[in-house]
Amino acid sequence: MNTRQRFCIAAMLAGAMTFVVPTLAGTIIVPTIERGQIRDNGGHDGTNNNYVTGAIELSDFMSSFTVERRSFFIFDLSAIPQEAASAIFRVYNPLTGYDSPDPFETLELNPIEKTPLTLLFSSLSGSSGTSAFADLGSHTVAPFASYATKDIQSTDIDTFIDIPLNAEALFTINQTINFSPSGYFGFGGKLTTIGVSIPGDEERVFASSGSFLSPGDGDSVLILSGPKIPEPTASCLMLMGLGAVLMWKRLGRWC
Repeated sequence: MNTRQRFCIAAMLAGAMTFVVPTLAGTIIVPTIERGQIRDNGGHDGTNNNYVTGAIELSDFMSSFTVERRSFFIFDLSAIPQEAASAIFRVYNPLTGYDSPDPFETLELNPIEKTPLTLLFSSLSGSSGTSAFADLGSHTVAPFASYATKDIQSTDIDTFIDIPLNAEALFTINQTINFSPSGYFGFGGKLTTIGVSIPGDEERVFASSGSFLSPGDGDSVLILSGPKIPEPTASCLMLMGLGAVLMWKRLGRWC
């Protein structure tokens, strides 16, 4: 095979490839359709989308006391076309969001067992509220593991925090995309480093979220990579053949 023939073959392959446009992995940003927090006594206001998480001091006419709040974030994945390759939870921590004597607090994200997840959308109280609070802080749902942990630093204020979700979360996300009739996916958030021992001590993150200090609906989103790169289809192979034919005709005389 001489040099001219080698050039012709390479040129035909290049010409064929110009007719194929690969589908590259992209990014899909999914905002929450519901977010908020539930108190350890079961209290929950369905109209309040503040997702403060941790120990907070409250007071009544007699004394001060500390309560724990756990957050939740729910997404609608019904319009996602294909499985995701990776997932990141991006959440905004306001300027006054971090309040703790410690240099960091550890946030844990857990599966939500309630079915459907819309049970968390309305106001809760009593035993239904306390069971929902417990649900946000446990991982009793298959595959029985938390979705992520993240050390939130005292300097992480007025900023977006990216939290990569693990394989267990990605498995549930793709199960939801493929099989869930509702398309709802969500998780709860709790601080695992709460150690309040001083009266009036607070250890919390995301304080003042859902207020004028937050950027709005974009303050908590799920970032999915995908859809995945598909295998070449018959139409793609046909286009490659057409490209080769056209390039052969163009170079036929010279070759």
